[in-house]
Amino acid sequence: MSVKLKTSLFRDLLYLHEVIRHKQISAAAQKNGIKASNLSIIIKNLEKLSGKKLFIRHSNGLVPTADALKLDKRISLLEEYFNQTAQAFLTKKRNESILLYLPENFHFDNLEKFTREHACVIKSVDTPEQADVIVSCRPVKNPEMIIVENTVGGPLRQTIWIASVNEEKALLLAESLITALHGRN
Repeated sequence: MSVKLKTSLFRDLLYLHEVIRHKQISAAAQKNGIKASNLSIIIKNLEKLSGKKLFIRHSNGLVPTADALKLDKRISLLEEYFNQTAQAFLTKKRNESILLYLPENFHFDNLEKFTREHACVIKSVDTPEQADVIVSCRPVKNPEMIIVENTVGGPLRQTIWIASVNEEKALLLAESLITALHGRN
């Protein structure tokens, strides 16, 4: 079964779960932003696909059959596993590490503040080749990075290169470092 078919079936099973929960197609449809007529078609297609009647229809709502309730237990487990996986994925993204290369003579006071504001960890690396963000006194040559040349300082001017991989938090860190460099003038 292709990913597209699996995705479609999973979505339809989640809709079935909502109908069982609400005992009405219209209430489940309204909660999930779908037309009741479309949700009704989804339920009929699931009944056809499974070869089982999933609801007994009454004038005041739907009563799930024993087959529907067995299926609903499995759908609940799938939904729980999905939610746990999604949460783990999103948490990892929020707490991602940014690998930073700084020359020995450089120090930035705003790194701790940056990690708090952007829910990430900044780890120092020993070589520029390992880094997501590079601060260098020499030109950085890396076709996979966005590189900005900065001239800073008062009477004694210095050129500093800051390079970053093209990822949101790494770019934000590079921008923060550039701002800090120019704030020293």
